[in-house]
Formats: sequence, C-alpha cells, structure tokens
Amino acid sequence: MRKSITSRLVRLPLKAARQTPQRSFPAIFARGGTSNGLVMFEHDLPPRSHWPSVLPKVMGSPDPHGRQLDGMGSGISSTSKICVLSPPSRKDVDVDFTFVQVGIKDGVLDMGGNCGNLSSVVGPVAFDHGLVKRRGVGFRKEGAEEEMVGCVRIFNTNTGKVVESRFRVGGIRCGLTVRGMRWMGLVGGE
Repeated sequence: MRKSITSRLVRLPLKAARQTPQRSFPAIFARGGTSNGLVMFEHDLPPRSHWPSVLPKVMGSPDPHGRQLDGMGSGISSTSKICVLSPPSRKDVDVDFTFVQVGIKDGVLDMGGNCGNLSSVVGPVAFDHGLVKRRGVGFRKEGAEEEMVGCVRIFNTNTGKVVESRFRVGGIRCGLTVRGMRWMGLVGGE
C-alpha cells in the first residue's frame, strides 16, 4: 500500500459574508493517506470571524442529506477537511497550519484537533508554494541511491504542537516528487 499525495489547483466560489458579489479564491485539492480535503492560504481568505459563513459552503455544508453535493466534500468526515496555511507566528517554524473539520450535516467548524493524514500534505505544499523561507533540503541515502529530502517545521495552531515534515524532493525547483514507491499500512492502491 502506498502513501499518496495528489493535488490540483481549484478555484472555488466564495460568497463573502459582507454584501459583496461572488468571488473566488485559490485552493488545492489534496489527498494525504486516507483523507482528502482542501489546502488554502490564509491571506486569500476573509477574516477568521467570517470562516463559519464561508468554509462550510465550500465543502457543501450544511447538507441535511449528508452528501455535500454542492461543494468539495463527499459526505464522509475524512473528506470534509480544510488546511489553512499562513506565515509562521514563531521563529522556530517555517509555516503555521490551522486544521478545520467541517460538519457535514450542520456545517459547524471544529478547530479543536488535527488530522495526521492531511498534516502530511502541509510540508510539501508549503515548500512548493514558497511559504518556506528557509529551504531545508538535505540528502538521504537509501541503498545505493541518494535522494534529496525536504524538511519543513510546521506549527499546528489547533494543538500548539510543532510537526516536522520530511519528504523527497526532486527536479530543478526542488518540488515534490511522486515517483517511487511509498507504502502506508491500511491504505489501498499502488
């Protein structure tokens, strides 16, 4: 079983809480482990006080039928998640990360915890999108091959914990590479 991270840029409609016309903002649809959700940048979002009226709609909540057909969610808790990235609030980290679990039927935002699966996409996304000022790239030898490895220190604002993300990078941009085999227990696919 392989750990898979996939992403694509999606432009999502946003009806601001104020009396403004509909607008869009960038988001990345990503999969980490058995979860998938959206990665957004805080500077693209309205103020945090408006998140409860904006973020549920992006995922298709509230939906009394539990299907989230009008949004990016798909009616199960492991797919109704949002990662919000922002510049570091501390000197010992590269990026801040706020995890948002969106209630499917009620649209309530739960920011009291974290998702380990989606945490795995934060480092590579922050690295690829230039949020990491200190480009921590090192080398690791596995067998006869040497590979470049990125390292990003992430502050999870929900839990107050620092997570260190290490991932293989390649190419001239030192971007995330998806070549090779990475396995994760209990996750199907090759």
